[in-house]
Amino acid sequence: MAHLPGFWLGLLHAWLLPFSFIGSLSTDYRIYAFPNSGRGYDFGYLIGVSALTGGAGRATKKGHTEE
Repeated sequence: MAHLPGFWLGLLHAWLLPFSFIGSLSTDYRIYAFPNSGRGYDFGYLIGVSALTGGAGRATKKGHTEE
């Protein structure tokens, strides 16, 4: 059986997302591994994208005002 991408590769793929997306516009390259190992890969991808985009912390600070 072939090795399926897990948590760590999901995290790496999320961090490489901007470059993967640009490459996918002109080639047949996927920005998300398929097939993958399931929840582990998905969780790593989610954590990586959250870290890359600032996560929920950025959204909560936006509406907060200092007095």
